[in-house]
Amino acid sequence: MDCNNQKRPRKWSFLVCILFGNVFLEMFNDIFIYNRLRESLGWRKLSKLNLVILQDAFNELATDAMRCDCKALLVDILNRAVESDLLVKNVAFGINPIIDNEEKEEKRVLTDEEIDVILSTSKGGQLYPFFVLGLGTGMRMGEMLGLTWDCVDFENGMIYVRKTLCYLPNNGVAIYEFHAPKTKAGKREIPMTREVRDVLLEQKKWKDRVAVRHNPRVGMENLVFCSKTNNPIHESNIRGGIRYLVQKMNREHPNLQMELFTPHRLRHTFATKAIAKGMRPKTLQKLLGHTSLKMTMDLYCHVESCTLKEEMALLGEVV
Repeated sequence: MDCNNQKRPRKWSFLVCILFGNVFLEMFNDIFIYNRLRESLGWRKLSKLNLVILQDAFNELATDAMRCDCKALLVDILNRAVESDLLVKNVAFGINPIIDNEEKEEKRVLTDEEIDVILSTSKGGQLYPFFVLGLGTGMRMGEMLGLTWDCVDFENGMIYVRKTLCYLPNNGVAIYEFHAPKTKAGKREIPMTREVRDVLLEQKKWKDRVAVRHNPRVGMENLVFCSKTNNPIHESNIRGGIRYLVQKMNREHPNLQMELFTPHRLRHTFATKAIAKGMRPKTLQKLLGHTSLKMTMDLYCHVESCTLKEEMALLGEVV
């Protein structure tokens, strides 16, 4: 089926555009977001989409956060349709995702105590090196899962972020592919701390032992992180592992009452603590792979209460 066929544009539905129009949902999260719109929009012809139909569908979503996520994905999908001459213009740009005007909840960073408990509880397990790398570099989950040994330079103490691991569902068969960063800034170099270097050296030994017992998938031989059977790791496995770990920590440390956290909180914690320790915002922007300094400061640089008091102490005695 040819997506560039301009003779019968009305035959293309929104769903078909996704499946065949050079538009694929690169991460599991994108598929989850799309499923929120599938019932209301998936059956409609592309040529019949208009702002009224789209806004009605978005109004049915539960929160502004859902609407913002869905708008970002829909804009991207319909941009591809425009590029393939399936649409004249992208009507998704006009969607208003802010209806409830909810106050955005400030993202919480992991405290030093929580980090100590997370690392001590996970030490010796498969999640431990993942936590150390995330807290020590601020890399995105897909970047960590897609990290390969040729991008780990032990001699110069550098990690080269060149790709991300993407999961593509295919009739129940898992397909994994490496994709380049979406922006030029995403391709970057991150210096290793001693802790990150040591944990990666141990991970290399573990990976070599796994490779002796299990053959890897073709093209995935060089992954830093893999399962015990030498397969790529899906992000849902990481989330499930975190859920189990949090339950274990709360049993062993009842006074802590650790909240469930996402892998992205590791990145958020890295960024916030880097600023608190005096890292220049422009340096942090480069390490995180952001295209703008505003994005770095707005998204990740939460100021901890203890930092507020320390900064106020510069002006006078804090009570």
